[in-house]
Order: sequence, then C-alpha cells, then structure tokens
Amino acid sequence: MLVADAYWNFGTRRFFDAVGVVLLATIAVYFGFIVGAVDPGRVTWYVIASALAAVVGWLVADEANY
Repeated sequence: MLVADAYWNFGTRRFFDAVGVVLLATIAVYFGFIVGAVDPGRVTWYVIASALAAVVGWLVADEANY
C-alpha cells in the first residue's frame, strides 16, 4: 500500500508540474502577443511579461505539490 501511495503521489506531483510548465509557456506567449500588439516596439515589455508569467506558472506548479 505504501508503494502504491508513493507512486500515486509522485505521478500526481509530476503531472501538476507538467501542467504548470504548459500553463507558464501559454501565459508567456499570450502576454507577449498582447504586449506586442499594444506596443510592438518594446521588446522589454515582452521580457517583463514573460518573467511575470514565469512567476505565475512557478507558483501554480509549486502550490500543486501540496
């Protein structure tokens, strides 16, 4: 039973980590498109938006581990 529980928890954690990474990438792309549409001349805004998306995605993945 302990082995099955450990396997389930490990698999579930890795699944939510993967979901968090996909969410991170998706948010970064959409933020980049939105910021690029508003102010296409500023690459800095794309970098800032990607960094914010990285924080959000990391928080989601980290929270899913608990």
